[in-house]
Parts: sequence; structure tokens; C-alpha cells
Amino acid sequence: MIRENFKVSYDNLVDQNIKQYILYRYSVESSIRNHLENNNRFTKDIIIRSMEKLGSYGEKFTHGGVIWNNEFAYSDINKNLIDKEVEQYYLTDNSSFLIKKIDNKVYMYLGSDIQVSNETIKLLNVYDITSIFSERERQNEYYIKWFIVIMLVYIVTVIIFTKILIDPIKKLNETSKRISNGNYKERTNIKSSDEIGELSKSFDIMTDEIENHILRLENDIKNREEFISDFSHELKTPMTSIMGYSRLLMTDDCDKELQKKSANYIYSECKRLELLSRKLLKLMEIDEIPIELVSIHTEWLKEKINIIMKPLIDNNNLIWINEWETCFIKGDGQLLLDLLKNLVENGIKASEKNIYISINGVKKNDKYIISVTDRGCGIEDSQIEKIVNPFYIIDKSRSKNQGNTGLGLSICDKIAKLHNSNLEIKSELKKGTTISIILEVENEE
Repeated sequence: MIRENFKVSYDNLVDQNIKQYILYRYSVESSIRNHLENNNRFTKDIIIRSMEKLGSYGEKFTHGGVIWNNEFAYSDINKNLIDKEVEQYYLTDNSSFLIKKIDNKVYMYLGSDIQVSNETIKLLNVYDITSIFSERERQNEYYIKWFIVIMLVYIVTVIIFTKILIDPIKKLNETSKRISNGNYKERTNIKSSDEIGELSKSFDIMTDEIENHILRLENDIKNREEFISDFSHELKTPMTSIMGYSRLLMTDDCDKELQKKSANYIYSECKRLELLSRKLLKLMEIDEIPIELVSIHTEWLKEKINIIMKPLIDNNNLIWINEWETCFIKGDGQLLLDLLKNLVENGIKASEKNIYISINGVKKNDKYIISVTDRGCGIEDSQIEKIVNPFYIIDKSRSKNQGNTGLGLSICDKIAKLHNSNLEIKSELKKGTTISIILEVENEE
């Protein structure tokens, strides 16, 4: 910017000096011609008188001179401003100008020939143009000073803003290290609306998901450990009984009545183990085999469950209600029948006398609710969440007599989840239990 400003000022000043020099040259030439009108002979005295006359008119230049026969006929130029380079300039026929620095000042030299009365004289003017160079230096110093001030302010500002920007990143980095060391409760909690704030929110959301995933894994491990422990216990009890009665049968002093009793007990325990294995296989099969939800008519489910449960209903002489609103639902028919069968069997086992079982299907907008209700012993509120866990049995003594494995509701819960639903359990002690599943209604077309 300073260079461009200087160039413009320099060109303007040079152009101005050239114009002034041309005017002055015409004045000098006119003055000399006027003095020659009264004296036809051209002399040095005419040059001096012509220049002095111009000075009296106020047109005298501080630094000016006239050269005739390679010598100054008139000059008020300081001798220090004339050196060999300047002499070379004005003695040579050159229409350009010369810029020269002398004693920390800058001068502009302008010279040209003038033809008067068959004589050739040279006019030389010297202009002091130091001011524009001094102004350039002043601007340089001014801008350098302010440049340094601005740079210092800029550096301080950059440091402050860098700290503002880097601190959240440092905090994010430190938090990530603590989380990687196992402290999953840590959060960045950076409150800002910029990109760092968005990154912090995403990081905290990711950490929440990781923590939840780890909790789920821990729960899965805990459930697996409980499953293995319960399964081992379920196997240990009948195996111990079978081994005990087997040893008894191997003794010589065992009478026929004891042999028959032992054999019956071994057979019943084997049947219990067979039932347990079937239930376990069913549980694993549900986990591993993918299903496809298709369109099912509720009348088909109603008829099928009637056929499946008829022997059990006849043997127990119970009150059986099976009422369904007609429509199409989305599901896997065989799995839904397994679910209903397990719920009905649980309802019968939970009832001691006056057995009442009701299956009810109701359509509500785009949902279909299937409920199985009994009037058995009921379930405490504290145990409702636990009863879907494998091998969980509320009354172990009674369940053992009934051949209960504690896997029925686990199977039902998995079937419900495969149908994008959950078991909804409502129960009251000594009054009964209602277990429902909510399915999607299919388009009748």
C-alpha cells in the first residue's frame, strides 16, 4: 500500500516539475530574445541580465543555471549539488531527468538545450523532492509500529481463542482416557452451540450407549451364570434321587414293594428330566431360528387352541372360555400356539380347585390383544418381573409335584419379543392372573 501510494505521489511530483520546467524554459528563452532585440551580439551579460530580470518578476528558481560553451554563464545552484554524474547529464543531449541523492536529500535534475541567435545554451533546474521520500519513510515507520502492535494484539487474541478452543478438546481427550480406563460414569458436559459442543453431545451420547451396552452385557453374564446355576440345581436334584434309588435296587435285601417304589420314582424323575430337556431345546430353538411374521386368521388360532387343550380341559374338569374377535393378525402361528398352551398350563397349575381359564382376543384400532386369565393363587408384585427368568419358580415344593421346570414363561417371553411385543402381567394374590400379548392387525385384503 505504501509502495503504491509513493509511486502515485512520485509520478505526480515528477510530472508537476516537468511542467514547471517547461514553463520556466519558455520564460528564459523569451527573456533572452527580448534582450537581444536591442543588442544583436549574444553575450554572457545578456544571459545574466535575462535571468536577473526573471527573478525580479518572481519567476526565479532557487536552484537553476544556464550553461554556455560548457560553462555556467549563470547559476544559483549549490556547488555541492554538481558532481561528475550531473555534469555528464547536462553536457549530454538528454531530454530525460536525473534523480540523485546528495547529503540525505533527493534532487531531481531537469536539463535541455535552447537555440537563441544561432547559439545553443543549456538550461538546468534542480528540484528538491526529498519530501515524498521522507513521507514514505514516515509512513513506513508508522505502519511498522502499528503492524507490530497489531501483531502483538493478534498473537494474544490467537492465544486466548486457541485456549478457548483447545480446552474443550483437552477435556474431551482427558474424559475419553478416563472412560477407556473403565470409568463409564464420566461425561464431558461441554455446554456450547459450536462444533465442539455438538461433538461433546455426540461423545456423551456414545458414552451413554457404551455404558448401557456394558450394563446389558453384565446383566446377560449375570443371567447366564444364574441360568447355569439353576440348571445345575435342576439336574442335581433328580440325578441324586436316581442314583440313590439305583443303589438301593442293587442291594440284595430289597423287597418287591421297595423295588417297585424305587423304579416308579426313577421313572418319574427321568420323565421330569425329559420334560426339562424338551423345554431347554425349545428355548434354544426360539433364540436361533429366525421367524417370519405372516397373516393369521384369529378363528384358526381359536380352533387350534381348542383342539390342543381339549385333553387337558377334559381331565381337569375346568371352566373354559375361548372368545376371539374375528380379524387377521401378523405372527407365527405355531409359536403363538406354544405361547397360549404354556399360559393355559401355568393357569391350571396355579389353581387348586374351581379351575377357571379364559382366552380373550380383542381388536383395538390397529392392535390385537390376546389375554389368558386364571383365578389361581396370583403373584406378588415384587415377583412379577422375575417370573420370566429361566428356572424361576415361586413355590418350588408345589411346582415340583406338578412337574414345573420354570421355563414356560421364559419361552412365552421370548415368543412375545419375536412378535415385537412384551408379556403384560397383571395379578392379585388369591384372585388370579391375566397375561396379555399385543399383536399387529393385518390388512384383511
